[in-house]
Amino acid sequence: MHYLSLDYTQISVLNADLFNGFSNLWTLNFLSCGIESISPDTLQALAAQPDLFIFGVVFEEKLTKFPWEVLAPVAASLRYVSLSYNDKLANIDLSSSTATVALPMLEGLTCTHNPALQTLPQSVLETLWFQNVTIEFTNNGNVCDGCYTRALIDWVRAGPSVGNSRFLSTSCSSPNGDSDAFSGSTAQWLMHTDPNCDVVITSPTTVQLYKAGLRKAHDNDTIEFYFAIDSCLCNLKRIKKKSASFVEVEIFTKIDSTGSFGHTRKGESFVSGDFR
Repeated sequence: MHYLSLDYTQISVLNADLFNGFSNLWTLNFLSCGIESISPDTLQALAAQPDLFIFGVVFEEKLTKFPWEVLAPVAASLRYVSLSYNDKLANIDLSSSTATVALPMLEGLTCTHNPALQTLPQSVLETLWFQNVTIEFTNNGNVCDGCYTRALIDWVRAGPSVGNSRFLSTSCSSPNGDSDAFSGSTAQWLMHTDPNCDVVITSPTTVQLYKAGLRKAHDNDTIEFYFAIDSCLCNLKRIKKKSASFVEVEIFTKIDSTGSFGHTRKGESFVSGDFR
């Protein structure tokens, strides 16, 4: 058997005994099974020949905690995890400080519509070793009060800004009831600012602009031009132009340029650097 989906099957506790003899599973999903707790060794029976690449726990109304190390026995094969629509799920974390997990193959993590869940902790994010991981963390219980998504945003901004980039979709609610959402790659998150959000760019970012479509200008002339970085349209002003095919600039101030993914607003920033 390669595919196992347990739907509306009453199982209050998941433990290692449940999966003896299921060593060849490719996908394993639970839906509305009444799960109350999950033992960290639940998938141990799959460790000898790990083939599992999809794992999901959804619509489990009684589950309050997901021990992240439950995924360790299938780390060599696991690619996608979904933990969504779990009404009481408030904690996704390692169950002990001595637990170690590394997930080198995990490409996608979906955590949506968990009203009690506020964040994914740093200890979980550090286990994601695949270079271009995509995380969807939307419609959960996080609000803008101390910024519970800080670890997530720091994680996506720390990824490579070109090539195999990380990708994060997240949403949150401000204390006044307004909600905000943003999706983007590492480069887009580095550019993203929101006047209602506490998360701001704190360090300069260096970018290269190729054939930026500059009009002719003289030295010390102030010019204005537009360029695109991963679909984000930015309006920059710079001084002291020299003709060339590309420019290196450092962005020292926030660029209020990006709304939600696929939607852009015109903003501006003052930059310094030389045309080469």
